[in-house]
Amino acid sequence: MFGYVIPNQAALDDEAKARYRTAYCGLCRRIGALHGLRGRLTLSYDLTFLDLLLSSLYEGESEYVTGSGHCPIHPIRKINWRHSGPTDYCADMSVALHYYNLSLIHISEPTRRTPISYAVFCLKKKKKSEKAIKAGKSI
Repeated sequence: MFGYVIPNQAALDDEAKARYRTAYCGLCRRIGALHGLRGRLTLSYDLTFLDLLLSSLYEGESEYVTGSGHCPIHPIRKINWRHSGPTDYCADMSVALHYYNLSLIHISEPTRRTPISYAVFCLKKKKKSEKAIKAGKSI
């Protein structure tokens, strides 16, 4: 679930790298908008791949929103980003999957309770949207 999908930068041409990078930044922005700065810590290549896949499958059904701006990771230079309809679903799934992953670690590994408990608390503290609850139920 986490870390299984890693982009092969050497095999991608410049256009594909730019598309992947803008999708990655777009997903990060949507996670931040929907779940706050703590939610951005759940960003992964796996969900970026899912976002690209779903955006390609549903191309034409929802408009792409593109832009350029600063973010907490790149505060000096502007970064291009884009997102579409499936990006919100991927953002909700990212937070829900990480929440359940941390919950399982919290239950199964008692020696790591303190840092994991804090991480689970931080994710629980954020008010869940209806989409996130629906995404969690589908898991």
